Amino acid sequence: MEYLFLLASLITVVGISFAANKMNIILTENQLTQKTIQSAQTRFFLLSAVTEIIPILLIVIAFANLQSITTSIHMYISIVMIVLIWLIALVKMWFNGQETIQRASTEYKQQVNGSVFISIAFLSGIPLASIFMLLNL
Repeated sequence: MEYLFLLASLITVVGISFAANKMNIILTENQLTQKTIQSAQTRFFLLSAVTEIIPILLIVIAFANLQSITTSIHMYISIVMIVLIWLIALVKMWFNGQETIQRASTEYKQQVNGSVFISIAFLSGIPLASIFMLLNL
């Protein structure tokens, strides 16, 4: 059951990384306007919500089926894998976001910066929840 947390985190990290990358491409390639930024953010929020449906269900199923177990190597393997996947995605998203911020005009840098930090926050939710649930077993 510990690996369901890992699977949930993997699905979330891949899906939200894809959505954030798509948002960064839209913000980089198009002429930035208020409408373009809002459209890119709306698309990101929708893709993120759809991406997180299955991981949330996996976490609920895993948590409901867990018994009080002693710490096992499987739990530690899951935590290490979650942290590695999460950190790799965070670093990639950070650098892509900084590139997008640099290409943005001065007028819209704050909004693009906010979009990058929102995507990082969305990326971190499920992996952190999975780690905390595994540590509380």
